[in-house]
Amino acid sequence: MTFLGDIYTNPKFKPMLPPGVAAWTDSSNNENWLAGILGYTRNQFSVYADSKTKKNPVYDKTHVFSDCIGPATDKPLLLGQSQGFVVFKGAKNAALAKLLAQYLITAPALLGVAKEAPGLALPAWEKVWDADPFFTSGDPAFPIMRKITQQSLPLTTKNGLNFPQKASAGQQAAVGAYVLTDMMQQVIQGTAPAKAVQDAHAKMVQTFTQQGLPQ
Repeated sequence: MTFLGDIYTNPKFKPMLPPGVAAWTDSSNNENWLAGILGYTRNQFSVYADSKTKKNPVYDKTHVFSDCIGPATDKPLLLGQSQGFVVFKGAKNAALAKLLAQYLITAPALLGVAKEAPGLALPAWEKVWDADPFFTSGDPAFPIMRKITQQSLPLTTKNGLNFPQKASAGQQAAVGAYVLTDMMQQVIQGTAPAKAVQDAHAKMVQTFTQQGLPQ
């Protein structure tokens, strides 16, 4: 946090920061990328799909890569984001619901979605990837995205972490409460990094306790 806080508060780094970045909201990142103000963003593919489908000039200047590495890992930790279909217990037509789910993940149905939302909807299985040329060559980003989604799991780091990790209701609640966002905001507003980290830790402990997971 000391390192990150210095980037946003030390005057010597001001020339590399977008104007007004400290006041950005959740959507400001997307808006400024589409406006060509940002040079790098670690973002959902919604902004990439938006730039392509709306023929925004920033699309042709965008290069997609598989994320950064660092002291703890020599390979990117991006896994892609997977979604699933849910059939509720007691559903009146569970068999048909399951059949629909199976159909929607096959090439004919998924292809239409992938063309309308490039990068947001891609195959989960190798045979579907290979079922239509569009999935592998329909966009410059697709080959690297396929590589990301087909990494062998789990990914491990030198400091003992594993991805994906065991599901945690407490962790999800802490993310949803924007604890880390608030911690960064405190630092930017002048709170000592150590104090901001201490406060964030206390909030996380409280959140886990509320989820029935006392720490």
